[in-house]
Amino acid sequence: MLTSLDLKSKFGSVLGVGYSWKEISGSVVLTALALFYGIYCAFHFQVDIYLLDDRTTYHDVFSNIIILEIEEYRIAVNFLFVLWFFLNSSKRTEIICSLILAGILVGSYILNLSVPTEVVAIFSLPTILSIIFAKILISHGKITATPNRLAVNYLVIIATGLGALSIIISLLGGMTSNYAKVTDPFLIFYLILAYFSPILMFLCIFSVLINIITRPIIQKSRIIRLLHLDTLPQFYTNRSLVLFIIIFMIVSIIIVSIPHFNPARQDHPNVSVDVVYYETWISQLQNSSDASQFLEGLLVEISGGDRPLSLLLMLPVASFYPNDISASLELIMPLVLAPSLVLVMFLLARELTRNDSIAIICSFLSAISFQVLIGTYSGYYANWIGLIMMYLSFIFLIRYIRNSNNHLALYSFAALSLALLFIHPYTWSVAIIFTFIFVLVSYFLRLIKSRRIIAIICLILLSLVVFDVVKIALGLGPGAIGRNLFTIERTGTGVDQIEDRWSNLVRTVQVYVGGIYGNPFLLSLAFLGCTLLFYNSNRRYTTHFVLIFFSIGIIPLFLGDREILARIMYLVPFQIPAAIAIFWLMKWGVLGMSLSVALLLSILAASIRIATNI
Repeated sequence: MLTSLDLKSKFGSVLGVGYSWKEISGSVVLTALALFYGIYCAFHFQVDIYLLDDRTTYHDVFSNIIILEIEEYRIAVNFLFVLWFFLNSSKRTEIICSLILAGILVGSYILNLSVPTEVVAIFSLPTILSIIFAKILISHGKITATPNRLAVNYLVIIATGLGALSIIISLLGGMTSNYAKVTDPFLIFYLILAYFSPILMFLCIFSVLINIITRPIIQKSRIIRLLHLDTLPQFYTNRSLVLFIIIFMIVSIIIVSIPHFNPARQDHPNVSVDVVYYETWISQLQNSSDASQFLEGLLVEISGGDRPLSLLLMLPVASFYPNDISASLELIMPLVLAPSLVLVMFLLARELTRNDSIAIICSFLSAISFQVLIGTYSGYYANWIGLIMMYLSFIFLIRYIRNSNNHLALYSFAALSLALLFIHPYTWSVAIIFTFIFVLVSYFLRLIKSRRIIAIICLILLSLVVFDVVKIALGLGPGAIGRNLFTIERTGTGVDQIEDRWSNLVRTVQVYVGGIYGNPFLLSLAFLGCTLLFYNSNRRYTTHFVLIFFSIGIIPLFLGDREILARIMYLVPFQIPAAIAIFWLMKWGVLGMSLSVALLLSILAASIRIATNI
């Protein structure tokens, strides 16, 4: 067990205690160069940014939100580049070369020649990283061979500090509309990294194909040794697990409550977009003259009768403020659904991974997830209920697959799947398709060895589909199949969307539903988690479950518009692979723990900022 002295020694080494002044100076300079370089490149290449401010997503270029001018950043990058070369020069020729480079740059600024300074600025960080990487290769993969190894530590520390500062700024000063010049330093770097979010989403969706293509290279390199998910010691008791879950449920409640304290809401009284539809539907049910009219509206008229159980669940909620149904739904539904999602995601992750650490991390990520923020912003209440119901049904599905004698799990899966049909048909359709693919793939890969299990599950799925068809034949609404066909026709889903696939992806990630999908930290962790699962065959249930879910997104990416893609991505459990990636980072000592904290804090900071602008 680590003592306070051991911890002090480890964190001291992270800061640079015991290193020479030259190693510390070089690392500090490299850290500063990395920060200024990112801003300069975003400025120079006029990177597009999408900023959510007071419920509106603004599209602009990076240069328009920065206070300083590009010349000032270029001077800083050039100066730090030369200084780094000078500090890392040990031979006379290297020192002379660094002085000559400094002279060329000074002369260029005096003569007002921008090309040399721009070229040096653009290639500065890539040049340094190439030199560092070459030294690592020469030293047979030993990172300690480079004197700039502290730079990563310093970047992690800065990221942690900026994330914490951003949370304070968002809560104290970010609740009013201030779209113009961005003064939050964390938000500046977030917008730069978010430029790559569509690429990261693409990598997540195609993670299976990408890993299959790159596997020969990975297996022949030393990287394969780093991708093992070693088991970390767990110090959780049942009491501490409950405490963690309660804390994260409270965090989710805080996240969905923040928009109600936004002073800018005077211009838009509703927090959620779709709440106006639910207000109209529930008012129609409440004003029904008799039971026959009530059932007719519930099962046929309202939204084609596609979500009767969801509306029934919302009716008692709407009665809290009878004169303001919107306020009742906006306030109470997220307060109930957000912590429910946290709890269900913990149970699902625990059932899949059999690891309490991963499940706890997953529950925290669920509290600040896409689903919670988008559900609050867009008012996807039926979809949100269906999401929770779907994940809950998967828990019982996994339990039955693990133990075919667990008939209670089988009955629970069937009952929840049937209930899902009356909660949200689109979610039900995805759940049926996913379950069918999951059990077939599991059977062919020998994860499920009993044909009896496959037959029973497929029989349940077929029965549900037949039930939906019979429901249509009886005139009880168009059913899930009918609603899906209507949506396909309405959105123009088909081969015509192929030519717009990239623009649809960008719009889905950066603009649609407030651009909430564009969190680069969570997407990066999700892709890393998918890669780790791909190379860890001992976690087969989790691997198949996660990778199949992400792969389902390939179809709407090529054939659907941004609405279809966004709805499918809303159902994908990004939290599970992201939690696995955090779990993997934690095994790399103090630096890994620090990096994990920085990433989690960055995701939290981004979520709080979004919540203050809903």
